[in-house]
Amino acid sequence: MLKLKEQNTQHDQKPLKEYAVMVGQIARFECIVQSHPPSNVTWSRNGVAIQNSSQNIIEYRNGVCRLTIPQAYPDDAGVYGCTATNPLGTSTTTGQLLVQTKRL
Repeated sequence: MLKLKEQNTQHDQKPLKEYAVMVGQIARFECIVQSHPPSNVTWSRNGVAIQNSSQNIIEYRNGVCRLTIPQAYPDDAGVYGCTATNPLGTSTTTGQLLVQTKRL
């Protein structure tokens, strides 16, 4: 069984969709992975794998996988994906991050 629930913590746990922050603000995506056997979970931006770093903090605890960008800049904008893979298959959810330079 491989089931991926998705949520954006800043938007009241709704599925990942378009997400906008101002330059310098924190951006956070979260997905809940429920699987048996356990899954390998990875994050990507525009199809390129993201590694854990000070600019992209990846946490995985008790089925909750979180990607935090402590300070978002225009270069961080793009389509983010959370992918869970186990021997039974692969499941991916994506969400768009927009980084605004001025308030609309």
